[in-house]
Amino acid sequence: MLKLYEKSIVNYLRTKTRFQCKNPIDILFSLAYGRVVATISDGQTQKKVFAIEILR
Repeated sequence: MLKLYEKSIVNYLRTKTRFQCKNPIDILFSLAYGRVVATISDGQTQKKVFAIEILR
């Protein structure tokens, strides 16, 4: 999945979040209410968004 959507994910992280590029970032995809939700975390901060918002 990362190979297909790497560019979209990086663009989303750069434009819509305040995560620093020097910190490691974890992205966990899960299902909630029939929709894929992405949980983005850097260890201190956590943000949940619908995966479609990242992959557009």
